[in-house]
Amino acid sequence: MFVVIKNMTWKLYNERIGEEYKIPESVQTLSIGRCSDNDIVVGSNGGSDLGLEELSIRKKILRSVSKYHAEISQDNQGILKIRDCESTNGTCVNGKRISDWTVLGSGDNIFFGLYSFKVRGEQNDETKVNGLEESVKQ
Repeated sequence: MFVVIKNMTWKLYNERIGEEYKIPESVQTLSIGRCSDNDIVVGSNGGSDLGLEELSIRKKILRSVSKYHAEISQDNQGILKIRDCESTNGTCVNGKRISDWTVLGSGDNIFFGLYSFKVRGEQNDETKVNGLEESVKQ
């Protein structure tokens, strides 16, 4: 008997400034925050073509993100989850403040303080798993 597991490629995308982060399939947990030693450093990509007023607004928004704000995790079945790391301004998923691990889906909106991302999930090939056999891509 075969169980079908659908693989997803997950991305976090900020449409306003074109900032995008791909979540590696093999990752267990990624840290997200303002500090440079996070796995995802919020505000480090995109925005190079913004005017001075937009840059000033962006700077205020980025200050609402804690140095170590949240963690995101993908399990071995491709399920993406997020949790807040006791940040000052909180993490919200679709307008609801979270603290414990929360499952994410494609189209979900995440706010780290005032900074937002949309979750994008792209379907990969299906993987079939048979009890004792290795995974095989179709």
